[in-house]
Amino acid sequence: RAGFLIKVFGISGTMARKNMKRNKKRFRITVFSIVISSVLFIVFNSLFDFTMYVNPNAEMGFDYLITSATGTFEKDEIQRISDIQGVTKVYPKRNPVHYQASVPEDKKGNIKDYDFVSNGYVNLQLISYGDTSLEEFNVDISDIKDKNGCVLIQRNVYLSSRNKYMSGDITSFKSGDIISLNTWGESGNPVHFKDLYVHSVRDEDIFSKDIIGRIIAVVPEKVYEDITGDSSIQQLIISVDENADKESIMKDLKELNDEYPWYNIVDFSAEEKRNREFSLQLFVFFYGFVAAITLIGSLNIINTISTSIIQRRREFATLKAVGMSQSQVSKMIIYETIMQGIKSGILGGIFGTVLVYVLDNLFRNIDTTGVFQIPWNSILIAFTGAVLISLLSSLAPLKKIKSQDIVSNIRNID
Repeated sequence: RAGFLIKVFGISGTMARKNMKRNKKRFRITVFSIVISSVLFIVFNSLFDFTMYVNPNAEMGFDYLITSATGTFEKDEIQRISDIQGVTKVYPKRNPVHYQASVPEDKKGNIKDYDFVSNGYVNLQLISYGDTSLEEFNVDISDIKDKNGCVLIQRNVYLSSRNKYMSGDITSFKSGDIISLNTWGESGNPVHFKDLYVHSVRDEDIFSKDIIGRIIAVVPEKVYEDITGDSSIQQLIISVDENADKESIMKDLKELNDEYPWYNIVDFSAEEKRNREFSLQLFVFFYGFVAAITLIGSLNIINTISTSIIQRRREFATLKAVGMSQSQVSKMIIYETIMQGIKSGILGGIFGTVLVYVLDNLFRNIDTTGVFQIPWNSILIAFTGAVLISLLSSLAPLKKIKSQDIVSNIRNID
C-alpha cells in the first residue's frame, strides 16, 4: 500500500498519509471544522428549496375570475369581456356535477396507503370550461363531442402512511376506455345513468390544482349539457396577454361591474405579482443567509488550516533538515490539505443529507414523487468548496514557511 502511494504520489504522498494517522487529534479537529461548514451550507441551501416548494408562486393559469350572483352569464356579456383589449381567452366554466363512476378491479390506481375506490365506485366530477379549453389539452373538439368524450384527470394528492402528502393515480383508466356514470337511486344504491368515453388522460387539470378524493372529467359544452341538462355558466375564467396593460383591463372590468353589479371580480394577476415579490424577497434573504454561512465557513476553514500549518513549523523544518527538499515538503502539505478536504467533503455530504432528510419529513408538504430527493447539487458544491478552500488555505502559510530559516524554525523562534 505504501509502495503504491510512493509510486503515484512519491514520498510526499506517503508522508502526508502517515501524518494524518500519527496526528489523529489534529486531523480530526480540522476535518470536524470543515464538516460543520459543509453541513451548514448543504442544510441551508436545501432549506431554501423546501421553503420555495412549500410556498410556491401561485401560478393559477389565468388572470381574472368573474362570478355572477344571477347564476349564469348571457352571451353578450361574455362577448363584451372578450372584446376588452388584452384579453386573450374567456373560459365559461359550468357548475361541477358529481357522479359515482364504476371502477373495475383492474382499473384501480397505484395508491397503496389509501383506497379512494369504495365498493367499486369513485367520485367523478364532471366539468366544462367551454370548448376553447380543450385546445389547452391538445384535443380536437370534433373528436369527442359526439362520443360523450372527456379528458380525464385521475392524479390525486393524498396523505401517506408516513404522514406526508404525496400524489398518485386513484384510477388507471386509459384512452379508449368507457366509464360508467351512476347516480344514487331511491334504494340508496348507484344506478347506471350515462357512459363517458375517455379520449385522453392528463396528470393535471388546467385550472384545478391538488385534486383530492375524486377524478375529473373535462368535457365539451354539448356533452356537459346533454348529461346534466344544465346550460348555465357558473364563472368566467379570463386569461390576458402577458404584455397587456392589466391596470387598463381591470379598469374596463370595473366599469362592467358598475353596469352589472351582481358581478364579483377576483384579480389573480395582482395576487401572483405579490407572490412573485414575496418569492424574490425570500430568495434574497435565504441566499444572502447562505452566502453569509458560506463566508463564515470559508474563513473558519482557512483559519483552522492556516493555524495548523503554522504550528507545525518545527516539524517541517526537521523534515527539511533530514533531507526532504522544500518541494517535497510543500507537496506533502498540499496532499494533506487535499485529503482533509476530500474526507471532510464526503462526511459533510453524508451528515448534511441526513439533516436534509429530517427537514424533508418535517417541512415538505407535497412530495410529487413519493421518494426523498438527495440534494446532489448542494453536496457537489460543498464537496468542491471543501477541497478547493482547504487547498487555498495552505498556500499563504506555505509561502511564509518557505521564507523562514530552518534553524530558527527548529528552535521555534519567530
